[in-house]
Amino acid sequence: MVELLFEFSLLGMLAAGYFAVVGSGALDWPTATLTFLGLCLRALMVGQVIEFEFSGRLTGALALAYIGFFPLDYPGRRENFVGT
Repeated sequence: MVELLFEFSLLGMLAAGYFAVVGSGALDWPTATLTFLGLCLRALMVGQVIEFEFSGRLTGALALAYIGFFPLDYPGRRENFVGT
């Protein structure tokens, strides 16, 4: 019961932060849409409507793929990498 309360509280904090950033206009529409879909998926998981879990192997493969992609993506974002 406490864990479920914690999950809903964390989801609420993430949603509040997401809507604050989207409301400021700092996100482009593809990023805002994908993030919103991720938040909806997580809300359905927390509400126990659907059950979805990535395997450890898939998570590791995605992490390695991003490590390979990062050097290609970084030069184009160097000036504005952390929003400065």
